[in-house]
Formats: sequence, C-alpha cells, structure tokens
Amino acid sequence: MKPLITRTLTGLAYLVVMVGCLLLSKYCFLLVMLLVVTMMMHEFHKMNMGGTYPVQQVLSVLTGLGIFLLFFCHMAYGIESKYILLGFIPLFALMVSFFGIKDREEFHKVSHLFTSILYIAIPMSMFNLLVFHNYNFDGIVLLGFFIIVWVSDVGAYCFGMALGQKYGPKLCPNISPKKSWIGVIGGVATSVAAGAILSATGMLPFGMGHCIALAAVICVTGICGDLIESVWKRVCGVKDSGNCIPGHGGMMDRFDSAVVAIPSAVIYMIIFGLL
Repeated sequence: MKPLITRTLTGLAYLVVMVGCLLLSKYCFLLVMLLVVTMMMHEFHKMNMGGTYPVQQVLSVLTGLGIFLLFFCHMAYGIESKYILLGFIPLFALMVSFFGIKDREEFHKVSHLFTSILYIAIPMSMFNLLVFHNYNFDGIVLLGFFIIVWVSDVGAYCFGMALGQKYGPKLCPNISPKKSWIGVIGGVATSVAAGAILSATGMLPFGMGHCIALAAVICVTGICGDLIESVWKRVCGVKDSGNCIPGHGGMMDRFDSAVVAIPSAVIYMIIFGLL
C-alpha cells in the first residue's frame, strides 16, 4: 500500500507543477522546463556514460539549455532566429575537448553527449512554439497536448492490463513485454476521445477533425517515444532512467512519450497551417 500512496502523491505533485507552469506565467514555464531539460540530459548521460567525462557532460547540458533559452527568447521577445545558433557555442567547446581521444570505445561513449542534444534538448525547445502567440504567453494548447499524452498512457495501460495480457499479440515483446496491440488500440481510442472533448470545450482552438487527428498523432508517436526509451534502458541494463520522482522513476520516464509526441504535433500543425 505504501508504494501506491507514494506513487499517487508524487504523481499529483508532478501534475500540479506541470499545470501550474503552463498556466501561471512564462517565467514559471521557463524555470520548470530548464530544470526538466537539465534533469533529463543528466539522466541520459548517467545511464549511458556513468561518471566519465564530467566536464563534457556539463558542456552538453549547457548547450541544451542555451538552445532552449534562445528559442524561448525568440518566441517571447522577438530576438532574431539567427541568434539561436549562439546556443551551440558550448558545443564547439565540447568538440574541441575531444581532440586527444584516439580510442574507438571512448568515441562511442562520448557520442551520447551529442545524442542527448538531438534527442532531448531540441525537441523540448519546440515546446516554445506552442506557448507563445505574437509574443504573448498562453500554455493552454501545450497543456491540452500533455492531457492527450497522459490520457493515452492511462488508456493504453488500462486496456493493456485488462485485456492485452490475455488476448491478442504483444506489440514489441523483445523491447517491452507487457505492451500489447490491445493497449495501443485502447490508447488511441481514449486519446481521440480526449481530443474531441478538448475541441468541443474550446481548449484546443482547432477544428474537430484536426483535434482528432492531432490526438491520434500524439498517441502513436508517444508510444514510439516510450519504446525508444525502453530500448535505451534495456541496452543500458537499467529499470528506470533515474529516481527523482519516487514511484515513477526519473524525469525521462515521465517525458519519454512527450519528447517525441509533442514535436510531432508541432510538425503536423506546421504542415496544415495551424501554427
């Protein structure tokens, strides 16, 4: 019973922080997202590299934070987009720091420092595109997308545990043995229902068709994001990316779906002229 209580309380605290940062102000959003990016990149480095190359790990995180901050300043204050490239200055320092490495295994290890920027920092920076309109902060659309991600996770879990463990084939048994196709169907159904409700209530300011399509895109790509992290954890031999959220694991475990799903929704919006 105690683990369930811990998981429930920490889950509620996580929800309060996320909802609060999206509704209160752009500065709350910035602080929370910078913390999330830092913790996710740190967990990724620790999972793949342990304590090796600590200075380079810091430079990698600084690159990610710089990119996010400059995206934020571009959307919030209108600084020219070319200045986002300044976020890569620590990346140049990171590259220079590896001039003396000649061992193949060491190069393989340090490649994770660049992967974390592509996998975590740049996708998370795209969140800024959803919370600003004409330099005004409004986190409602991003909150709506997070709601779809959460509803999709709950739907997939409930359908998967109730029916998927007994009936139908598994989704990717070599990666995540408990995930089933029935769970995927349940996740898509619940997320589409959530998208329709968010459209009907006006929380997502798009047509019903677009909201349903966005919900489906978020659900499917979110499942892919979950599987991507599962592969990484399996290769690294860890159960969770970290333990910063008791009962839930690490920050990557909380954002593994969103870091793929929400940028995919942004791409959909760009393609169909919604952004």
